[in-house]
Amino acid sequence: MWHPERDALTGRIEPGAIKVINELNTILRAMH
Repeated sequence: MWHPERDALTGRIEPGAIKVINELNTILRAMH
């Protein structure tokens, strides 16, 4: 749900964000 204009900001925190997203995905998969 990121906006194109935020790509610059997301690019800075992307490594950490990917880890968080992966963890959330695994939790959601475990729930379902």
